[in-house]
Amino acid sequence: MHFERPFSRRLDWALATIDLASIAKGYATLDAMVKKAIVKVEIARPVSPGRFVIAVCGEIADVEESYCAGLSMAGSGIIDHIFLPNPHEQLRTKRVGTGKSALIAECDTVSSTILAADAALKNCDVALGSMKLADGLGGKGFCVFYGDLCEINEAANLLKRSLAPERIVALESIAAPHSEISGFL
Repeated sequence: MHFERPFSRRLDWALATIDLASIAKGYATLDAMVKKAIVKVEIARPVSPGRFVIAVCGEIADVEESYCAGLSMAGSGIIDHIFLPNPHEQLRTKRVGTGKSALIAECDTVSSTILAADAALKNCDVALGSMKLADGLGGKGFCVFYGDLCEINEAANLLKRSLAPERIVALESIAAPHSEISGFL
């Protein structure tokens, strides 16, 4: 799945995700979340290999209430989860990406992929080129960042320090990607 449309244009918004190990528990969790507060459901579906992914956004207080209800309902079925008040603007807008160097950050959950993108964008001078979440990836995700090589390397180091090691599948830096591969990133 690609986030090609904005989650929201509001400045006081939040994003929450929950990756679950059970499809049935995923639907029950989603129901609890939308009954608790007014949120916009961006993602709610089964993904291979038998996981369920939920992403909601909206006003910060509403998303936090919904997220807490989801965590309570999901219980031990949670694989990963995040609550991001005021995520970076590039997570809300359509991306265009090319640059001098690239970093491909592959994570084992949707939640950790979004957290990686937010952390790198807020702390390094990089741009988000693309992000793919869950579908066709076994529930994993990856994002591609562009920027000067020193900033790409700093983003990779930041992600190694800020994400749980078991959530990082791979971090690969490419200095000056060849024009033949740029369209595939």
